[in-house]
Amino acid sequence: MKLIRKKGGNEVFCGDGSYTNEFDCAAAEIRGGLTESMLVPPKATKDVMVILDECRRQMGVVYPFEEQR
Repeated sequence: MKLIRKKGGNEVFCGDGSYTNEFDCAAAEIRGGLTESMLVPPKATKDVMVILDECRRQMGVVYPFEEQR
């Protein structure tokens, strides 16, 4: 995969597109007794979830457990 930046500085990423590397890293951290990832800090995960929630809001996607009763 090649990432082409608008202002130059292209990057090439290798891999098969699966999450195997991420699963391996998470499993190693869990086996090592870590409760937080050294590679992906909790704040990064929260920031991504905020963005995804905003995307869902704009698309009108509501999960069943979020519906008003």
